[in-house]
Amino acid sequence: MFKVGKQVETALMALKALDENPQGASISFISEQNGLSKNTLSKLLQTLMNKEFLTSAQGVRGGYKLIKSLELISFYDLLFALDEIKPLTCSAGLNCALEHQCSIQSPLKEWETRFLNFLKETSVKDLVSSSQETKPIPVTQRSLAL
Repeated sequence: MFKVGKQVETALMALKALDENPQGASISFISEQNGLSKNTLSKLLQTLMNKEFLTSAQGVRGGYKLIKSLELISFYDLLFALDEIKPLTCSAGLNCALEHQCSIQSPLKEWETRFLNFLKETSVKDLVSSSQETKPIPVTQRSLAL
């Protein structure tokens, strides 16, 4: 099963907080609201700013703001920005002695393509909104069809 790491969870919480505060929010505010480490959050928000998800302003009224709506940011975009996209490979990896006669390489690649399409079709807004606030996460024929 696909496991979402702590960095991705923290990013989703921070992005949700920023979405709920369009005027912007400080690291202290986001940290206190979500029980997150300020140090971890600071590094993560800097990464997201460098990847052009956020903008920041210094000073008393400073903080971070979203550059674009969470509906326009795919889960794939977020995972890619955080270097969390890893290719699906079997345990032997790239130097497998059976590579030329492997019977599972093609099905695994096909599944990987479908899974990546699903991640691209799922917005961050889909992930951080309650079921009453948004539509269900899209599962389309194209993304998961056999």
